[in-house]
Amino acid sequence: MVSPSLLLADALRTDPARPFVTYYDAAGARVELSVATFDTWVAKTAGLLVDDLAVEPDEVVSVVLPAHWLGLVWVQAVWTVGARVALSPDEAAVVAVRTPDGGPATAAELVVVRTDPLGGPAGAATPPGATDYGREVLGQPDRFGRATPTSDPLLASLLAEPHPR
Repeated sequence: MVSPSLLLADALRTDPARPFVTYYDAAGARVELSVATFDTWVAKTAGLLVDDLAVEPDEVVSVVLPAHWLGLVWVQAVWTVGARVALSPDEAAVVAVRTPDGGPATAAELVVVRTDPLGGPAGAATPPGATDYGREVLGQPDRFGRATPTSDPLLASLLAEPHPR
């Protein structure tokens, strides 16, 4: 079965330096990630999910971020660890991923993500008890070797849609 982890691994083997994600913010700032750089961010985020936040396969991670390259990283990382993505607040979520002003979360763990063009620590904007993604993710390893298949219905519906090649 085709999976995002296998597709990313194939792209990494084929041409790791090629542009993979290009992000423009409202002010026109541009960030371009190569396949290798995107893979490193996914690996670090997957490591954070498993090692620091104890996310298990089939658990739900609520990712509510504006259109930003870090949103893509989070979704890919959640699928890499075999968990499921909720793109809205979800009471079943074990982890909620939000911007500093993203409002309350019902999940056991709140992760705050700053969405300026390059990300970075949220610092004082991080609520008490929340994880500052920009501060914690950098200490994670650049490789995550335990990709787990996911049974996420969101991914299944995306893979079922016909896509132009």
